[in-house]
Amino acid sequence: MPDKLNRRGQLTRDTAALLLVDHQVGLYTGVRDIDTLELKHNVVGLTKALRALKIPVVVTTTTEKMWGPLIPELADAARGIPTIERTTVNAWTERRVVDAVKATGRKQLIVTGISTDVCLTFPAISALADGYETFRRGRRVRSIYEAAGRVGGDAHDTGGCHPGGLFQCGRGDSSRQRGAGGGSRIRRARYVVRQFGLRP
Repeated sequence: MPDKLNRRGQLTRDTAALLLVDHQVGLYTGVRDIDTLELKHNVVGLTKALRALKIPVVVTTTTEKMWGPLIPELADAARGIPTIERTTVNAWTERRVVDAVKATGRKQLIVTGISTDVCLTFPAISALADGYETFRRGRRVRSIYEAAGRVGGDAHDTGGCHPGGLFQCGRGDSSRQRGAGGGSRIRRARYVVRQFGLRP
């Protein structure tokens, strides 16, 4: 049964879900700021660990005709999980992705994408604006360029998402986390969604 003693900002196997965004063969060829073997090891290890804990996983890709399928190692780790192919940049604007996350019944969402600045940040902030508590796995995924990753991470944190470690994340609002929107995480996320135009 769900952990009723769970405090905001603390992940548990009963409250969390994992969203994997755009870990595709063609997109991996553009990664420059981390060794691709290390990147694969990180995301595959994360996926296997969370599946072992019975944590739901949602997988989405974008325009496979252009960017190719999931990397084989991740496809193997995510065997049996349907892949939601979309054409939108922001995964959260694809209704099937949102519905798949809702179907897990979890309100804490760990988001990992091939790029921090787009694949991770856009859906994480958008999900937060819809009432989810989101966590970015910034050390497991990076950007095509390091500077873009820093900008994406800053936008993600300003929006009120947790940058913390897996299953031991920060709680509540610190003065550092009080960003451009002020007030609650949801209000800040909605502010960032408006400023960045993350909704069509």
